[in-house]
Amino acid sequence: DLASAVKELVDNAIDSRATKVFVRLYNQGLDSIEVSDNGTGVPKSSRPFMAMKHATSKLKSFEDLYNGTGVEINGNANDAGNDQDPT
Repeated sequence: DLASAVKELVDNAIDSRATKVFVRLYNQGLDSIEVSDNGTGVPKSSRPFMAMKHATSKLKSFEDLYNGTGVEINGNANDAGNDQDPT
């Protein structure tokens, strides 16, 4: 589901020591999900576990995004055909 996919991508950003994460959903996430961050990348020791469910999870639920992660998270959901940059 969409929420789980976004949570996993944000989890990966947190693993990369990001302090800012931007999430963009195209056509409400049906066409594409884009996540960018200012992290340093996933540590080499964590890479074998990246695709394993809950292996590197810092977030237990979607609500954890708002509770003390220390990460600034911004988002944008674009309608189909409206791919304008919000900045």
